[in-house]
Amino acid sequence: REGYRNEYYYKNTLLNKLLLGIHSVNTTTALTEIPIAKSKADFVLINGKAVVYEIKTELDTISSGAFEQAISIKGNDEITYVAESINHLKASLVDKMEKEKEVYKTNTDLITSLSHDIRTPLTSLSGYLELALKDNTLDETTRKYIKTSFDKSIRIREITNQLFEHSLLVSKKDEIQKEAVEGNELIAQLVEDKLIDFEENGVKVVRNIQDVTSMLLVNTGLIQRLFDNIFSNIEKYADLQKEIFVEYYLKDNFLIVKISNYKKKRNLKAASSKIGMNNCRSIVKIHDGYLHVEDEKEMFTLELGLKCIQELE
Repeated sequence: REGYRNEYYYKNTLLNKLLLGIHSVNTTTALTEIPIAKSKADFVLINGKAVVYEIKTELDTISSGAFEQAISIKGNDEITYVAESINHLKASLVDKMEKEKEVYKTNTDLITSLSHDIRTPLTSLSGYLELALKDNTLDETTRKYIKTSFDKSIRIREITNQLFEHSLLVSKKDEIQKEAVEGNELIAQLVEDKLIDFEENGVKVVRNIQDVTSMLLVNTGLIQRLFDNIFSNIEKYADLQKEIFVEYYLKDNFLIVKISNYKKKRNLKAASSKIGMNNCRSIVKIHDGYLHVEDEKEMFTLELGLKCIQELE
């Protein structure tokens, strides 16, 4: 079509200028659309050596995510109409993405603001209820109601803190600072300390552990919150009358921590909000790691992988 240049136009240009203009059809071979591994060579000239040409058009630029690039409009035919339609579609998509980004930011800011505003009076309420429970003159019915209110206030405060944490993880993820830490030291402080606390309270911990001498690049505050969430869930939902199984080892340049526990019979009133686990996933994603969960009928297993920057000898 007049005025429209797609990749076939450029292939013909290369053919005419290189094969016919510089080389010879007797000594040079030209090939197009040649598969190479998982890619495809647009144009290849073979003349004692092979030269590969990659052709990029405006459509390629847009398909890579550069939506600010518009397709040049030339001519007045059906191809021109297609190009104009793509430009209109692109403009509509960019506008929709900007609006969604604005709505998402507004929602995140609202959650952050509400969480912050709720936490202070909620802390005071929990404090007053706790003081009321210490009154020895309370009758059993009144004490029961106050205790229920106190437990609910603690639960609401916990969920509010998780929401606040979630909004910060989403809005501030590009500002998070990381530092190099030694794998054994991290495990000792954040995993073994918690396991020892369990053992001191009569919980049997079955370990299958290996040397995890390595270096990791992490935000120590976030990693501590990650393990706090994990062990908090174990305290709430695990049957602590049975064993907790713990493994940690190095594999494929990841420091892996795997924890399995028997599940407590679920109390519907204590059902999880899942916010804490979602926060765990966000923290792991920030650290280029992975988090796999197997939630079976009787057992709950969590496998966490943190990427190593170096495995030490």
